[in-house]
Amino acid sequence: MNETELHAQNITLKAQHTRMQRKYEQQIESLQREIERLKFRKNRPFTPPTRDIELERVLEVVSQVTGIDPVDIVSHCRKQEFVIARQLVYYFGRYAVGAKFARIGLFLGGRDHSTAMNGLKQVEDGIAIKRMPEWNYFNEIKDVL
Repeated sequence: MNETELHAQNITLKAQHTRMQRKYEQQIESLQREIERLKFRKNRPFTPPTRDIELERVLEVVSQVTGIDPVDIVSHCRKQEFVIARQLVYYFGRYAVGAKFARIGLFLGGRDHSTAMNGLKQVEDGIAIKRMPEWNYFNEIKDVL
């Protein structure tokens, strides 16, 4: 190799070294931030999640009246009978318990508040025109709660 080739190879190696050094420095910084975040979380006191007794009661009543397991009501399955039972929980969670939509959605499998709002509207629309196939369920639940 002549002197020019050696010089070019030296420049290439220095550039590669600089790129690798930056890459590893970024990774190290990222890991240091993650360590700090974990230290912060470690020092916070643990507060166990609170149970939502009121919504649990609504879920229990809807489950008993409809004959659908609470696990299925809370699931993300879209079978019509599960969806209808879930919508009934939205409705009675809002009107019998007075829970906010976000709280109801979170209780029913981490759903968004807008999902709870839409489900409640579906029940209200069904009640208004009495087309709900679960009309009997609605009255039974209403009597129990």
